Amino acid sequence: MSAPLENPFIDPDAIEYRRYQVELAKRALKGNTLISLPTGLGKTVIAALVAAERLRQRPEGSVLVLAPTKPLASQHLSTFRRLMTLEGGAFRLVTGEVPPARREAIWRSGAKLFFATPHTVWNDVVSGALDLGDFALLVFDEAHRAVGAYPYVRIAQAYLTSARDGLILALTATPGSPEGRLREVTRALGIREVVIKTRDSSDVRPYVAPLRTRVVKVSLPDRLRAALELLRADLTIVVRELAAEGLLSGRPDYRIPLRELLTLRSRLSAEESPDSKAALARVALAIKLRHLIDVVSSQGPRQALAYLERLTSAPRRGKSDRMLLDLPSVKKLPELLRGSTRHPKLDVLKRLLRERASRDPSFKAIVFVSLRDTANLVLQELTEVEGVRPAKFYGQASRAGERGMSQADQRRVLEEFSAGIYNVLVATNVAEEGLDIPEVDLVVFYDPVSSAIRHVQRKGRTARGRPGEVVVLLTEGAEEWAFWRAARGERQVTAARPSTDLTAFTAPSTTLQAGRPAEGDVTVVVDTRELQSEAVRELALMPDVKVSVSRLEVGDFVLSDRVAVERKTVEDLAASLVDGRIFEQIHRLREVYEIPILLIEGRDPYRPSRRGVSPRSLMGLVSSLAIMGVPVLWARDHRDTAQILRLIARREQLERRRRVVLKSAPAKSLSEDMERVLSSIPGVGPETARKLLKRFGSLIDVFNADRDQLMEVRGVGRKLADFIYGFVRRPYGEEEGEPD
Repeated sequence: MSAPLENPFIDPDAIEYRRYQVELAKRALKGNTLISLPTGLGKTVIAALVAAERLRQRPEGSVLVLAPTKPLASQHLSTFRRLMTLEGGAFRLVTGEVPPARREAIWRSGAKLFFATPHTVWNDVVSGALDLGDFALLVFDEAHRAVGAYPYVRIAQAYLTSARDGLILALTATPGSPEGRLREVTRALGIREVVIKTRDSSDVRPYVAPLRTRVVKVSLPDRLRAALELLRADLTIVVRELAAEGLLSGRPDYRIPLRELLTLRSRLSAEESPDSKAALARVALAIKLRHLIDVVSSQGPRQALAYLERLTSAPRRGKSDRMLLDLPSVKKLPELLRGSTRHPKLDVLKRLLRERASRDPSFKAIVFVSLRDTANLVLQELTEVEGVRPAKFYGQASRAGERGMSQADQRRVLEEFSAGIYNVLVATNVAEEGLDIPEVDLVVFYDPVSSAIRHVQRKGRTARGRPGEVVVLLTEGAEEWAFWRAARGERQVTAARPSTDLTAFTAPSTTLQAGRPAEGDVTVVVDTRELQSEAVRELALMPDVKVSVSRLEVGDFVLSDRVAVERKTVEDLAASLVDGRIFEQIHRLREVYEIPILLIEGRDPYRPSRRGVSPRSLMGLVSSLAIMGVPVLWARDHRDTAQILRLIARREQLERRRRVVLKSAPAKSLSEDMERVLSSIPGVGPETARKLLKRFGSLIDVFNADRDQLMEVRGVGRKLADFIYGFVRRPYGEEEGEPD
C-alpha cells in the first residue's frame, strides 16, 4: 500500500511525522489488531491513518469510531476533522442525546466517518436501525473495556459475523496482563495481533519525557483512628459470620477483598432461597462498612458524615442501611467525627501546591479525588493557597443533589485550564480516561486506586512533552495496600511483555471471527433480540463456540438444521402463558424445525409468579408440551443455559455432522412469500420489503425499477438503491464487478 501520510484523505501539514505511528498503522491494516501505546503518544493519529487508508481501499465503505463517553467521541471527531481533508458533512456524531428516529437518518446519511458511544450503537443494532456489516473499519478506543457485559463485546460479535472484508482496530494505553484482561479483550474483539509500545521502546522514547513518582504518607489523628478501629471490629464480626456459613473463604476479617464481597453478592442475588436473601443483606452490610471505612481513612470526617446523613435522611431505607445505622460503631461515629480535625492530606496538598507555585508560577496540575464531596472540599481549601487557581472537573451525572457538569461546561473548563485561567484541576475519575487534557507538570493522587488500569491512566496525564511528577498521598496503615497492588499490577503487565520494541503475538483465540469455525468448534446462531442476555455473553467466552448473529423468524437459538431453542426465564414463561404467546411460538417452532426445544431459565420454574400464574398452571403447560413431543429443559441460570446450548450444538454438529441451517416460518399468504423473497436481498429488511411492494405492486416491477425510482421509497438511500439495482441484474455465479 502507499504510505498513509500520502493518502489523499490525510492532510500532511496537520500531522507531525512519527515513524512509529506510520509503522503501527501499516501493521493494523493487515488484520484485526490491538495497539497499546502510552497516553499522549498519538493513538488517535494512528486511527485516522488507518481509517483514511480503508476509505481509499473501499470507497463505498464507511468507518465507525467508538469511544466510551460522549465527550471523548466528540473529541475524536474534532481530531479526525483536523487531520483529514474530507468535507465537514463526512463526519457525524451519534450519541444517546440524538433521538432514535434521527439516529437512523444519520446512519443512512452517506457520511464516511461516524463517532459514537457503544450503548447507543448497540441499541440501534438491536432495533434494526443500524447494520454494522457495511463498515470497512471499526475502531474501539479504550479497548480494555471490552470485557464482561460491556457493549463493545456484543458490537464486536455482531460485526465479526456480518461484515464483508471488515477490519477492527483496538486502542488502549492499559492492555492488562496476557493471562487476564488482555486475553479476554482479544477474544472478545476477534483480535489476531497485539502490538505493544512502552515508554522505553526505542522509537517512542524521543517523544516521552522523564517521569518521577513519589509517595507521601500521612498519619491519622487519634479520633479518626479510633473511629476506624470501631468500624473494623464490626466488619470483622459480619465477615466471620458469613465465613462460618461457608459463604466466604480466605482471611475472615476487615481486610477481606472487596471483589470477594461483590462476587458473593452477585451469586446470592441469583438465588431464591430465604437463606440466600438473609445472607444477601449481610453481604450488602459488609460492602457498606467497607465503603465507610475507606471514606474515613482516605477522605476524612466531613465526607463520612455526609454519607451517613444521606442514609439517615433517605425516604426509604433498605435492610442493609438499617442494619448499618444500628451498629454500635456507627452510632458512636458522629460524636467521634464531629470532634475530629480534618484529614491531614489537605494540609499536605496545600503545602505541596504552594511550594510548586512559588517555584514555577506557570505550572499546571491535576488533583485526582474519588468522591465529589472531597472534590468540593479540596476546591474550597485550594482557593486559599497563593498562586493556585483551582477549578473542579467531574462527570455529567447528577448525584446527591448536585447537578452534573454539562458537556459544554466540561469543554469550557478544559479550555480555560489550557489557557492558564486555571492552573489546578480538581478532578474525579472522569478525567482519568481518554480526554485530551492539556499537558500538566504535576499529578496528585489525593487517594490511591487499587486498579492498575486507573493507576496508569492517572499517571499518563503528565510527562508527555516535558518532565512530569506524580505524587501519591497515602494514609499510613490504611491505604498502602491499594497503591502497592496497583503498582504491582503495572509492573506485572510490563514484565509480561517481551523486550523487543515492537512486540507482537497472536491472540490466544479466534472465537467470533467471521467465516467458518475452526475444526472442533461449533456455531450457535443467536437471534438479535437475545444479544442482551447474559447467556450469549457466556457463550461468547467459550473457546470452542462461534456466535453468529441473525434476525431469526422463529426461536432464539439455532443449533443445527433440525434443532432450534426457545429460551424463557421463569417470569417470561408466566407472562407468555398469560397472553398466549407461548403457544404461538412453540407452534411455529414445530412447523419449521424437527426438534424444537423449550429452555426454561430460573432457580425454581414452578414458583408462584408475579403475574399471578400458579405453579399448577406452569406444570400443566410443561406437561402439555411434553405430550406434544416438545422437549422442555431447565437451566438454573445463564451459565447453565450457555452450557446446555453448547453441548447440544456439539452433539449435533460434531458427533452427528449436521450443518446449521436457518429456516423460515411458513408464510400465511402469498404476500408474505413475496415479502420474504424481497427481504432476502442483503440490506432489505421486512419493513423495507413491504414499502417497496406497496409502492411498485409486484416483484417484477420492483426488479425493473431504476435507481431513482427505488429511492422514492422511504428508507431507501442511494447506496441501497444501487445495491438492489445491481443485485437483481447480476448474472448467477458472478461475485465481483458492477452491472452495466
